[in-house]
Amino acid sequence: DRLQREYEVGYYQAALPQGLEKSTVPTLILAGKKEPGIVHESARMASAALPNAKAFLVKDANHVWTWKKSNVLNPLIESWIQNRPLPMADIESL
Repeated sequence: DRLQREYEVGYYQAALPQGLEKSTVPTLILAGKKEPGIVHESARMASAALPNAKAFLVKDANHVWTWKKSNVLNPLIESWIQNRPLPMADIESL
């Protein structure tokens, strides 16, 4: 129980690093649509702070979606790196 409480306190009190607004690097932010709301909020905050960021929710995906949905993740990353349009069938804008 204590470990869970410590985790929650750290998670909910986390803040974005200062200086993100100076980044010039294109950044892809992905979160599972079924993840807790705090994850969505963190993704929104990061997207707002990073000038070249795009944020998306992966449909029908929980917190371990990156392990279980490599068929979705890999094409997204490949398209992003190659500066091609993202395959939108499994994602929606955040």
